[in-house]
Amino acid sequence: MFDYDNYVVEYDRHAALEQREVHCHIQTMCFRPNFIVVIENGSVDDIATTRATCVNQVYPVTFIAHSLEKAAAAECGNAYLIWLQAGDRLHFRALYEFASRLNADHSCQLLYCDEDTWGSSGRCDPFFKPEWSPDYLEATNYIGSSACYALSLAKELLATVDCQYDLVLRVCERATCIAHIPQILLHRRAALDAPLDESMQAKNVAALTGRLSRTGRTGHAEAVIAGRSCYRMAVDLKSLPLVSIVIPTAAKIVLINGRPRDLIAACLSSIAAMSTYANIEVVVVDNGDLDRNRLAHIKAFPIRYVTYRDSQVNISRKLNMGAACAAGEILLLLNDDTEVLTCDWIERLLVHFEKPHVGAVGARLLYPDMTIQHAGVVSILGHPDHVTRWISRRDSGYFFSNAGARNYLSVTGALTMTTARYYREVGGYDENLPLCFNDIDLCYKLVEKGLTVVYEPGAELIHFESVSANNPYRIEDRDIFMNRWGHRVVDPYYNARWLSQIRATFAFSNNCRSI
Repeated sequence: MFDYDNYVVEYDRHAALEQREVHCHIQTMCFRPNFIVVIENGSVDDIATTRATCVNQVYPVTFIAHSLEKAAAAECGNAYLIWLQAGDRLHFRALYEFASRLNADHSCQLLYCDEDTWGSSGRCDPFFKPEWSPDYLEATNYIGSSACYALSLAKELLATVDCQYDLVLRVCERATCIAHIPQILLHRRAALDAPLDESMQAKNVAALTGRLSRTGRTGHAEAVIAGRSCYRMAVDLKSLPLVSIVIPTAAKIVLINGRPRDLIAACLSSIAAMSTYANIEVVVVDNGDLDRNRLAHIKAFPIRYVTYRDSQVNISRKLNMGAACAAGEILLLLNDDTEVLTCDWIERLLVHFEKPHVGAVGARLLYPDMTIQHAGVVSILGHPDHVTRWISRRDSGYFFSNAGARNYLSVTGALTMTTARYYREVGGYDENLPLCFNDIDLCYKLVEKGLTVVYEPGAELIHFESVSANNPYRIEDRDIFMNRWGHRVVDPYYNARWLSQIRATFAFSNNCRSI
């Protein structure tokens, strides 16, 4: 682990040494953006602090305004808007980095950067943001004051927006090119996860409710954590599709805390007892040795059986067999060593498919001691890893990464919801990966189609991990997976340059040891 203060000193030192090259680059830029900065009302001292950092830019600011109306009235070509809160500070290279990116591609209509907080003892709480993450944006305004908008796109919205979140959401609905600059160029007065006053909370909730209406959904937004800027979109389902829950099972009875547990019976009993969603069927894929009378007491939904008869264990083939027999429009692939905790878990997963870009959704899975087992999966230099494993379920995570819906490259196969159509279009589970990496491979195939994968924390289950099977780690599976997906060394949702490569904890770690 590395000291963030040392990183700050080294970064600024390197940036200062490059001043001559930066000035030469500015002089040769083919595209000359004009930056209009709005400083939202605050104290005289806070406004002065923010203004000073705008004036002290390597790339010159064009115009500083104190209202959106004045910014909208500005008449200059190639204009871009930056909306700051009084007290925020721009890094002295911020406008240059925006200009440099726009020179590389001036079709970008929204750019945003990483940020940290300027506290009483200096800079702290670095926020290394994901690339464009539409589902995370509906949980929190992760873009915030770091946004740089093409004024031609934002101008007509400025008279109607009520807060930064409202503008970000509206612009993202129209923008065709959104880019992330992975550098800390903004030092906020208050961190994203700092307490909010009631007025700002109400404005953010209203902004999200407006988004629902504009995107053809009905429902409302609500704060997940009181007084914090983390939200849940409570969406009314347009339809109630048949959900086929496909469960492969070895029909084991195991000892957990000294007590026998019939895994498949306990799993189905919890679904029947807890679930409020009624339109489901269950497809149980057994090995031919399940006494089906063990499940005779389950009356809440129909159970269909498929028998896998191969002598070699192949979880992928079992899931494909179950999916092939499933009648539902929605597939919910589920381990038998799970227990439902949230009554509306199916609804909470389903609402994400009201968005056309979502390909798969996973839930928050907990160990029996109520610490996190699964809250999304990231790729660390090509190797999949569960994020924030073993921390308390009450820990909101890295800028609400555990508490709010968030995009990841993949979710665990212990619980994955997708549509039957998408599952079949990508060929389902790869049967050449019988034990390991098959769930990650499925998600990556969906991402390759341009779809997103979402972690939904509001759906919670206990996962008695690996008690249902004793399958060894297969080197062959790893080699197939790495040969196919080894090019995905960069995870767009986890910045492994600055975040821990030891475990996916989101902890700051200067891995490359250079700026």
